[in-house]
Amino acid sequence: MLTLLILPAALAQSPQAASTESMPVPELESLGEVCPMTKHANVEPGFHLLRGDMVNLRTGPSLESEPVVELRMATVVRTGACEKQDTVAGVSGCWHPVTVQEQSLAFNQLDKPVSGYLFSTAMIDCGLSVDWDDDGTKEIIFHALRGNGELQVRVMDPNNAPHVFWGVAAKGVDEYSGEFRVMSKKQAGQTLLVVAHHGGEFCGSGSQTDYFSYSPTGGMQMALSTFSFGDAPVYHYRQAVLSPEGRAQVTEELFDDSGPPERTESILCLSEGVYKACTK
Repeated sequence: MLTLLILPAALAQSPQAASTESMPVPELESLGEVCPMTKHANVEPGFHLLRGDMVNLRTGPSLESEPVVELRMATVVRTGACEKQDTVAGVSGCWHPVTVQEQSLAFNQLDKPVSGYLFSTAMIDCGLSVDWDDDGTKEIIFHALRGNGELQVRVMDPNNAPHVFWGVAAKGVDEYSGEFRVMSKKQAGQTLLVVAHHGGEFCGSGSQTDYFSYSPTGGMQMALSTFSFGDAPVYHYRQAVLSPEGRAQVTEELFDDSGPPERTESILCLSEGVYKACTK
């Protein structure tokens, strides 16, 4: 079952969290099924989730301020209004006063609420909670902006060390919009994360949709990518229809003014988290 966590108002893995014990995850409110993705780090007063792991809560609104405690990914905080504009790791944003909420105390091995300051890029008001690897425990999925212009998709797995994995959703784009959602095992044969990109990376007009699989041993993998691109006189698209049997019917077509369109069709099978040529 999919839960959207919205609070009112190239692969790598984190070196943190070496324990293999199950981690308690905060219980959060379910309000929908799609999370928007953006490069802008705007945070309004209200409740937010931490999208980074082992984030320093600081005594004041600067990197020079002393850390109070390191907070885990998916920690829930109540956020106040901006107190200081700043640029951190090449990203403009703001320092906000925050207080760790009751449901995240055990998660962070705290015995009482603590307060301090966080930079806006550490927080987000939307994430997905879903059993991505079908092991009976829900993972939590977020997106995060890095100073080098990368948009990352991150997953926190309560059951498995090193717990936090991430994959790159977009690179070095000045303007970006997109969203992510989950395609169920009943739809695709395996639970997949669907990341839809709208424009930004294209000279003309276009969009791209990437499908990610996840396992605690392999982390996130790009299972399949589709796209639609148009910049007259060239038009190029790749579409896929996924089936509950773990197959993808892929159609790719290229138009230009040099001759008739080029069209290919193929059937791919989901194997070890990636759509590949079927073996039988």
